[in-house]
Amino acid sequence: MATKRLLSLLGSVLVCAPGVAFSDNDTRLVDCTKGHSIQKAIDKRNPERSLTLVIRGACNENVTVDRDDLALVGERPMGADSVLGTISIPGSRRVLIRNLSVSSPSGAGVEGTDNAAFAVEDSFLVRNATEGLAVRSNAFATVKRSHLDENGQAAPPDSGRGIDARNGGAVDASDSTIANNRSDGVGAFNNAYVRLSRNTIEGNGRRDAGEAGIQVNRSRVRGQSNTIRNNTGISGLIIVNHADYRTGTGLSALDFPDNDGPFEQIQHPSGVHNGQQLLAIDVNNASFGDFRQVTIVGTVSAGDHSYVQVRGDQVGGLTCSSIEGNVQVSGRHGLLRLRGVKTTPPVPAGVVTIPPFGLRETDNSACP
Repeated sequence: MATKRLLSLLGSVLVCAPGVAFSDNDTRLVDCTKGHSIQKAIDKRNPERSLTLVIRGACNENVTVDRDDLALVGERPMGADSVLGTISIPGSRRVLIRNLSVSSPSGAGVEGTDNAAFAVEDSFLVRNATEGLAVRSNAFATVKRSHLDENGQAAPPDSGRGIDARNGGAVDASDSTIANNRSDGVGAFNNAYVRLSRNTIEGNGRRDAGEAGIQVNRSRVRGQSNTIRNNTGISGLIIVNHADYRTGTGLSALDFPDNDGPFEQIQHPSGVHNGQQLLAIDVNNASFGDFRQVTIVGTVSAGDHSYVQVRGDQVGGLTCSSIEGNVQVSGRHGLLRLRGVKTTPPVPAGVVTIPPFGLRETDNSACP
């Protein structure tokens, strides 16, 4: 199960995450202001001993991390020290990137593949040619307190995301900003798993390309207390092709051991672009969206063979979710269920049949 695998890998990554120093550790300064090389420092050190490389200045090179137990740490905070290239992690584990700015003129900022397990903390993956963070082939990354902004500077079609997870890749991102990327802010494709907590996701995507703040395609995303707003793609959230997005009290303890956080905020402007409707939430092609404890501004749509549930009746008292905008069943056999939601304009209670063969079920009696 992907969630159990993620939690197991999380333990592997967190061995190195709380502090820079490892036990039995070598620590070396890589001073790129004097022409030093990160790659040479990695290659010449004993791989049996953990290694911390303290980075000074701007290092103009691609870096391949082909060993375990490595930390790349900027000497100064706020990304003042940088790698002007791609950091590739092909299968290595317990790798930490901290206090670095990573900007590649030709590819992704950080790319993990082949069961790699690594962490990115307090860093800036910005203005990369393609993705800020790319996680592929059963690799796993945690991202904390970082910026993944303005990526896709020289991107071919279908690239330029802040986070791109696919082919079994998994990402756990929290307390970060994912903004102004050429393509989706977060993209999860082909059996990926992404967990998002307390992130701000805004200004991402192109409407003509059908992109979004978050796009989930044949994958799963679990969200808690994120702010998804003012994205420039066609939708705030796109959940498509047997995909699954959940937030709020519907999350299991495996996804979030403590899911008692602020409401998730989802906002996207209404309107039409080149004949296509702009949506806050678009669930389509046999997909599932379970939105509990949310504040939504914009249109919510349940498409072909898809189920969308918006709830706020499980918190207690008179605390309700809210939708300021339209709700619609837009495809065959779509189902939209509202429970404990304050809607503006009001949505009549009861079961309404929507041609062809769709249903809308509403019981908002708990929300005056």
